[in-house]
Amino acid sequence: KSLGANFVNKWALTLNTALAMHKRDKKLRFLQKKIGEISLAMFRAETDSLLQLPNNIISPLRTDEEGNVWFFTAYKGEFSKVAETSFPACLEFYRKGVDGRLFTNGLASVIRDDNSQEPGKILIRFRIVHARYSKNRNRFYNSLKTRISNFFRGLFATPQFQEFDLQEAMVQSR
Repeated sequence: KSLGANFVNKWALTLNTALAMHKRDKKLRFLQKKIGEISLAMFRAETDSLLQLPNNIISPLRTDEEGNVWFFTAYKGEFSKVAETSFPACLEFYRKGVDGRLFTNGLASVIRDDNSQEPGKILIRFRIVHARYSKNRNRFYNSLKTRISNFFRGLFATPQFQEFDLQEAMVQSR
């Protein structure tokens, strides 16, 4: 290959990487905003670990620039026997009166921090891999005509949700 072709290929790869990172950052900012607005979620661990993590309502402490949600949750098992491992989990963000729901899937990790350990609670870092945001639909219709119109519009309308695949963006940016 010529020197010019190599330069163009490297430049295109750099540009594609920058665009992928920009898209990922834009998605993360949107998700951070929605997590902050809703600020309550149902945490479900999709594994049967030594901690015996029950389904819990959590309130996020923070969401960082890497797509991690940090929060405390209760556990029933023995914390001293648990090694730092990752396990699949999901967070479902919803609060009555807030427009929208956010469903996230990802990997949760137990963070060992003996200084800030509360009795019966552990610190979790949840890395968002996939998210789906949907707006709440207004369920109050004025007339039968409006109900029928909304029904048929719903059959042919585009979905009222946004999908975010952060894993794809992270792989492209590396």
